[in-house]
Amino acid sequence: MSTPAIDLRALAGAADWAAFEALLRRYAATDLDQPATSSIWNDLADLPARYGAPTGGVVLAWAGAEAVGCGAFAATREAGLCEVGLYPLGDALERRVAAGDHQRRLGGRRHRRQRRAL
Repeated sequence: MSTPAIDLRALAGAADWAAFEALLRRYAATDLDQPATSSIWNDLADLPARYGAPTGGVVLAWAGAEAVGCGAFAATREAGLCEVGLYPLGDALERRVAAGDHQRRLGGRRHRRQRRAL
């Protein structure tokens, strides 16, 4: 079985914001441990305010024309810290590939919405 090619790209426009929103909504509906108490609903209300430059950023993982995962970072209330979220989606293979490629490109370990020093 061959591994599907995954292309990682920084979010670049309105269509990418829509893909990011769709991925987060899918994550919230299928993978979120405690959806009723999650802050993701506040994030979804205004994604550019939370994840837009200059204090945030988004990388989308694409398999062909389909966004299959994403990683994002956002400022926190504490100076020098950011929140990092990795949202692998799709089937088990896409999750593994998207998470692995994202980690290798950013040089980090896998974290789900954890605070990291800048």
